Amino acid sequence: MGCARLASVDLADDGGPFAGHEFDQAFLSALGDGVDPCGERGEFHSFVYAGPMLDSSIPVAVGETVIRDHFAFADLLCG
Repeated sequence: MGCARLASVDLADDGGPFAGHEFDQAFLSALGDGVDPCGERGEFHSFVYAGPMLDSSIPVAVGETVIRDHFAFADLLCG
């Protein structure tokens, strides 16, 4: 089970089809050279839905993905 999903991805940084994807090893392995694996320079934003800092996990489903400017935004829905 994962603990975070990618809410938005900068397509200029070769974010590809990863909006809505789990923040996992497959994503980290696909990152291009020069992309910060923590997204500290705005390459992507994540949503944490499970972990020790939460009383319980938040059920998350991925909805529509919208591309605006050079970013892909995934709708993350409760459920």
